[in-house]
Amino acid sequence: MDTVVIGAGQAGLATSRWLAKKGIAHVVLERGRIGQSWRSQRWDSFHLNTPNAINRLPDDPYQGPDPDGFCAAGELLAYFEQYAAVRELPVVEGARVTAVRRFEDGFEVVASDETRSCRNLVLCSGDQNTPVVPSVAEALPEDLLQLHCADYRRPEQLPAGATLVVGSAQSGVQIAEDLLEAGRQVYLCTSKVGRIPRRYRGKDITTWLRLAGLAEQRPEDLEDPSELHARQGQVSGTHGGHTVSLPQLARDGVKLLGRLEAVKGRTLLLGDDLEANAAKGDELSAKLRGGIDMFIEKAGLEAPQAEADPAEEPFAGLADMAAVRELDLREAGIRSVIWATGFGPDFSYLEPSLLDERGRPRHQGGVCAVPGLYCVGLTWLRRRISGLVAGVDADAAFVATKIAERSA
Repeated sequence: MDTVVIGAGQAGLATSRWLAKKGIAHVVLERGRIGQSWRSQRWDSFHLNTPNAINRLPDDPYQGPDPDGFCAAGELLAYFEQYAAVRELPVVEGARVTAVRRFEDGFEVVASDETRSCRNLVLCSGDQNTPVVPSVAEALPEDLLQLHCADYRRPEQLPAGATLVVGSAQSGVQIAEDLLEAGRQVYLCTSKVGRIPRRYRGKDITTWLRLAGLAEQRPEDLEDPSELHARQGQVSGTHGGHTVSLPQLARDGVKLLGRLEAVKGRTLLLGDDLEANAAKGDELSAKLRGGIDMFIEKAGLEAPQAEADPAEEPFAGLADMAAVRELDLREAGIRSVIWATGFGPDFSYLEPSLLDERGRPRHQGGVCAVPGLYCVGLTWLRRRISGLVAGVDADAAFVATKIAERSA
């Protein structure tokens, strides 16, 4: 076999399509079913945070009824399955890769007790598929139900009583909203995460980011390299898409808290950073809006004036919430905890020497130092948009071209 692709999510399907277009024999190995991470790590009400029109795979322009809508995970999975079937992509489901061995001019890939030899190997399994839970979880009382957001599905899954959500990036604030809509009392331990306005000056924020070229930013273009490791900004695609903010969650009834520092018996010890965390959201929102204003002016574009977004209005009671430094779980009625504390990569099938200090493959724009080894679908692989459904087409085309050159 010329090429083996590991993973059949958006990156693997896009890579497979481009390899087929270039006439390169290949197979795609998927640990579960097509789009397994989307299938197994999303809650029932989850919607994508990018509009339908840009969530496309190669050679498949959007033809649906609502290009500005935000599809549910189930709709995305149906699209992936249809795409693979119509284009007859060589996907093998239920083939979990457990080992990769290098030899003189290629690789041996062990999956489900079958070994395949190949000259090229493309890693498309992503870097956001292993739930991360902090060690402080071990100190919580045993009678609390604890779930990572990867295992949360719906409010009815939780016992009666209040829920503590830890982490206020995209998953944390969206799950907090999901619980609120079900009439649950929610406490939210916040973190330093930026806020992304859903719409600004007549367009969805993603449209402006693409027009201004920000979606195409490369890692080396960033003034602050720490952006490469920043949490996904607060925004939502549910209910037609809307801005999510800590002030709005507080107005809706969420009890905001500082970071969770420690647990002493049945008492949470909290940081004094709630106001700073809220300010971090304001900071990114203001930066994005200012950048868009500047782009509109320099490009000489016509656009409506900035409209007020009620979700971005300050919350008067924030200082009182910030003063809370301890919280008794029993008094608060908290019976469950959801850890919205992110995901890490799982490249345990690779030799440690191929991975960097964060457990990700060492690469330069998707091309690894080892001849024949490539990546697609990692966050910030080549551009800001690389880790999204909307970003895999160009990256897959680039890698497939490199493979074709090597095969030639």
